[in-house]
Amino acid sequence: MEGLMSKYNGRQWFSGIRRVFGATVTQIMNLLSKEFLVVLMIAGLIAAPVAYYAADRWLNDFSYHVEMPWRLYGITIFGIGLLTVGIICVQGLKTILTNPTKILRSE
Repeated sequence: MEGLMSKYNGRQWFSGIRRVFGATVTQIMNLLSKEFLVVLMIAGLIAAPVAYYAADRWLNDFSYHVEMPWRLYGITIFGIGLLTVGIICVQGLKTILTNPTKILRSE
C-alpha cells in the first residue's frame, strides 16, 4: 500500500496537467483508480493460491484439521480493494480539488 501511495504522489503533476486541459474529476479518478486496481488484482491472483497452499500445509500439521474456504481469500481481497479505492478517493480528491497552478508551480 505504501508503495502504491508513493507512486500516486508522483502523479500529482499528471492530475494537475489534466485539470488544466479540461478533464473532469471523474475522468481523473477513473484513470488513477483503474491503474491501482489492476495492480491489486494481479497481486491478489498471485497471493491467494500461495496463501491457500501455505495455510493448508500448516493447518494439516495439527491434530484437529480445519478447512480454509476459498471465499475467505476472496472476501479478504475484496476488502483490501475497498480499502485501496477509499484511500485513492480521499487522496485523489484532495489533490484534484487543489488549484492546479499550485501543483504545477511546486513541481
